[in-house]
Amino acid sequence: MKALNIQIEDFQHEWIRRQAFERRMSMSDVVREIINKSMKEEKLVKKATFRVPEMERTELLKVDPSSQSLRPQTPYLELDLTSPDKPIHIDTYCQIDGTPISVWHGVVRRYYLSPKTNAEALTTDINAGVFDDLFQRIVDGSEVEWDGNNYVGHLTEDAREAEEELEKLLEDYVDRSIGLWDAGEWLQDSSDEELGVTAASTDDELAKKARELEEEARAEGAVVVWIEDHLKERREALMESMTT
Repeated sequence: MKALNIQIEDFQHEWIRRQAFERRMSMSDVVREIINKSMKEEKLVKKATFRVPEMERTELLKVDPSSQSLRPQTPYLELDLTSPDKPIHIDTYCQIDGTPISVWHGVVRRYYLSPKTNAEALTTDINAGVFDDLFQRIVDGSEVEWDGNNYVGHLTEDAREAEEELEKLLEDYVDRSIGLWDAGEWLQDSSDEELGVTAASTDDELAKKARELEEEARAEGAVVVWIEDHLKERREALMESMTT
């Protein structure tokens, strides 16, 4: 260990002395603890080099409007090899969407995610620096060159291995309790009375109830679509039953 002789203000000395007395430790241990804590905090701040906006748990589970059946959009994580400021991006795309030329030529690296990915856990860990080493290995082992027609991204063997490790790690964020549901299936065991639907229910009342049901479902990991339409269909059925 190295000796460190420093001069401090009287009030600083008194604070350290009081801390040592109250905690039954030496003044040098108090100073050492302060330094260690500061170093850990600095390391955590520096470690989160790659950051993304925080997301809610089911935020990556979205309906694909281009599909004729109920199916989710495909989520992905992208790493832009040419962006120094915001190289990480998470989003979804529909089945009719084409592949951007930057992705096609490997300048932007795209990693596909499960629609059941826990977006909250994933974005929290990214911002905590969990993926920093892998992202950095990919960036450090990359090179973007002009091939005469397009800019093309190339990776070293280590960078490709880092991509494989990244894709494997992303699989750990799949949450099997997350799912996409049609309102008719999700609410099939709920009666009109339980849902608060009557023949006299107004559109505003049903819209409010639909929002409440959507929030309740998301809390359980379910993204339920067309709830408001389903409630209106129930109302119409009740109105018809009164006229027959």
